Amino acid sequence: MINRTWVYLFLSISIVVIAIFATGGFEPNNVFDTVGYIDSAEASWPEILSLPRTPFFGLFLNIFDTFDGVRPLLEGADRTFWENENDRFLYYPLFAILSYFTAVIFLFYAFSAYGLGIKAASSISFGLIISNSLILYGNILHPELLSLSLVILSISGTLLLATKKNSALILIFTSSCVTFSYLMKPAFITFIVFIPVIYIILNYRNNNRFKQGLILFLMCLSPFLLFSTLRYFAVGDFNIVSFGGFQMTGIAGLMIDSNVILTLPIEIINTAEIVLAKKDILIEDSTLIALPLNSSGEVSFISVALGYFDILARNYDAVVYGIMGDLQFADESWVEFNARMQHFTIQVILSEPIYYLSWLIGATVRFIGRMVVINLPFMCSLIGVILLLLLKRPVKKINKLTLTRDEIICLVIIPLIFAFSSGVLSILVSFPAHRYIDSSNIMLAGFSIFLFQLLIDGKSRLFKTKE
Repeated sequence: MINRTWVYLFLSISIVVIAIFATGGFEPNNVFDTVGYIDSAEASWPEILSLPRTPFFGLFLNIFDTFDGVRPLLEGADRTFWENENDRFLYYPLFAILSYFTAVIFLFYAFSAYGLGIKAASSISFGLIISNSLILYGNILHPELLSLSLVILSISGTLLLATKKNSALILIFTSSCVTFSYLMKPAFITFIVFIPVIYIILNYRNNNRFKQGLILFLMCLSPFLLFSTLRYFAVGDFNIVSFGGFQMTGIAGLMIDSNVILTLPIEIINTAEIVLAKKDILIEDSTLIALPLNSSGEVSFISVALGYFDILARNYDAVVYGIMGDLQFADESWVEFNARMQHFTIQVILSEPIYYLSWLIGATVRFIGRMVVINLPFMCSLIGVILLLLLKRPVKKINKLTLTRDEIICLVIIPLIFAFSSGVLSILVSFPAHRYIDSSNIMLAGFSIFLFQLLIDGKSRLFKTKE
């Protein structure tokens, strides 16, 4: 007999798919980064390795380049929301969304195989069905949702590895998912470390878990080393892509003021003065928001970072693309420019480490706050729990909730590791934009959904009579 939870899961997915279709969620849409991914895939060798975006997502996206085949079928038809300048990639959102739901279902299966009860095993999957990342980014021509799906699949692989010892096929599957996730979205490079960490935690019963975790780590790391070595010999940069140095200039650009310039090394003072002058111009034309005065009547970066970080977040892209992007010399390659900007940013940070520390604190507060509050499945389940406690289940009849070790690992520790791994680089070398936060919080609703399921079932462990 089919378990009802599986039926509810597939029914929920079906409802969400219908809602996505009805609201135009399968229509491909550009974002700011889309052109960069497409251009990188169309470049020749070795230029393909020296651009700001990795070529892998663009190359994959070309598989869906159905422009010639789809356009004639659509001409003259009543296309409603299907008409779009991105008709050439018409089927990519469908593939990305279906891949995501496949990962969601596989995760439920993996949690069940690991030994969780049906309610605990299904809780994270139910939350994933209405995640912000799916709803907001499912149809964009960007590797976000696809890379997330690959990471979810890799977590499923670690769960199965913890139950099926010495499975070479699952090991290859898990490491491959991690590899393709960070090759398409380099910010996920942190999972090279954290997927093996999750495996070691899951496999706590096995005395050989550290050795097996090391093997998994090396399999996840090897493609990074190979590709980075290839780029080093081809373009002189040992990394997946030459972008991080440029991306982190937003931090330096926002930190620079007349006091900071006085502490900088001589070789970068001229660049810093140019940045400061351009900031003043952008503030005058309202492109940048001027930093407010603190309680002492002074403009303080530290005060703004700690108390009004959203101002810095709002200014970040304007500084990066409106100021720092113009600093590239005419005879300077992108790889050289990225390296120079990385050096520039590091020097600015070293000159005022307190500024950077305040940045980290403010960014972390923004990240954690929005990760909890602007999290649709978490807030929905939390409201559901509160309503059940108030309206349906008298608190005095509820036993103390005790979790098993496996439930704590799967519903608390793994979501927290996932959130940290997915979001830490956005705090350290960029700023926690909504998309980064939404990607990081997708598993956090698991525990509250689990509690909701226990409360709604009068026969659950919460309501068993104490002996």
